[in-house]
Amino acid sequence: MNILITGGSSEIAQAIATRRIALGDKIFITCSTLESLQASLKNYQASNLSIQGFVYNFSHPEQSQSELSQYSFDAVILNAFSRLTKLRKLHEVPFADIKDYINTNLQGNIWLLQQLLPSMLAKQFGRLVFISSLSAITGTSHYSAYCAAKAALEALFFNLAVDYSSENILANIVRAGLFKTNRTKKFWAREGYQEKLSKIIPQGHMGEVFQIAEAIDPLLSPTAYITGSILTVSGGLPLFRAGGVL
Repeated sequence: MNILITGGSSEIAQAIATRRIALGDKIFITCSTLESLQASLKNYQASNLSIQGFVYNFSHPEQSQSELSQYSFDAVILNAFSRLTKLRKLHEVPFADIKDYINTNLQGNIWLLQQLLPSMLAKQFGRLVFISSLSAITGTSHYSAYCAAKAALEALFFNLAVDYSSENILANIVRAGLFKTNRTKKFWAREGYQEKLSKIIPQGHMGEVFQIAEAIDPLLSPTAYITGSILTVSGGLPLFRAGGVL
């Protein structure tokens, strides 16, 4: 299976790529800049992983039209999402920034799906997976634009499941909880942070990225009977152990 993973420089993408290559799939990644792509491919090569990739800038997706047309993908994992550089409440964020953030993430993902769906329809096969977040339904302080964009794409995926599942193109959502990544290190590296979480998360600890990778397996299966579903990979959140807050 040819699988495209966006946001190829992230630890989540690397974990998924590592697992799927071991299962016999061919992996392609995207990165937002040429520098990031070159660095990411070098990292994969250092781990003896054969990966191909191309630049895909969510702000200017049409610039990748020619490269994208060279490939045929059986599955796409929408993992890329813009990084928030400042954490502020909604009234503190300029409207132009909110508009740009939401438009970039929605339009970049939607444009990519529009390019991939015709070839999947021709093959009568496709697997669409969106790496979402619990923030889409629970809210996260100072993450207003992020929560809004994630929730909007989840709604889109329900529509994709309705419109395309009869063509064997299945669309599913993976809602991730609290995982140890470079993006979240500013939180979990704080003294006492993980200890506090261990008292709240039902499984008692933060997640590791390989656990997202293994959870995706049934959603990519050629014989899957799963579509329009939400797979929550969170150690039990938003359920929580009351003892951790009492």
